[in-house]
Amino acid sequence: MRDEAAANVKFENYPILYYKSANQETIPLPFRRYEADRVNYYTFRQAYFLYPASYFTQGTHLTPWPQHVPLYIWWLFPDGKIDKIEIPLEAWAKGGLTFYPTLEGVFVINKHSRSDRDPGNAGGYLVQGTTVKKLVSGVLTDVSAVSPDGCRIVFSHAPSQDADRFDAKNHRRLKMIDICVKEVKP
Repeated sequence: MRDEAAANVKFENYPILYYKSANQETIPLPFRRYEADRVNYYTFRQAYFLYPASYFTQGTHLTPWPQHVPLYIWWLFPDGKIDKIEIPLEAWAKGGLTFYPTLEGVFVINKHSRSDRDPGNAGGYLVQGTTVKKLVSGVLTDVSAVSPDGCRIVFSHAPSQDADRFDAKNHRRLKMIDICVKEVKP
């Protein structure tokens, strides 16, 4: 059964204010609620990492992200300083994207496979400025951790959707990449 009232709800994309402390004035941030609705703190930068879960327009959320619209992620430091990072959207970025900061750039997971047996663009990418390098091909079902120093990423990996099963034919493996070494090997 579908809830018709929920389907017609329009969400407001409110501005965000940062409070450094109770007795200081607020700092208006350069993004709104749905432009940075995922947030985690990372000790290697001593800052908050914020990114959007979906593209928000006219009261609705859209995935995948439209190719003609820049995708920004943000670092928010305790003093209120902001670092803005643009993720270059090219052919590799078709599908749902998830972002994990590292010391060397942003690790991006693309979950969009071409088919059950062909991962296509699905995999893990390292974005460093305007450079995008695919590090892992296949289905990354879960990033379990980014190490406190920002160098290592642990994730579940299967070579394709077909190999990511819940029976004896499962080919999912727990893997780790060290982003800080010169030659990255999963």
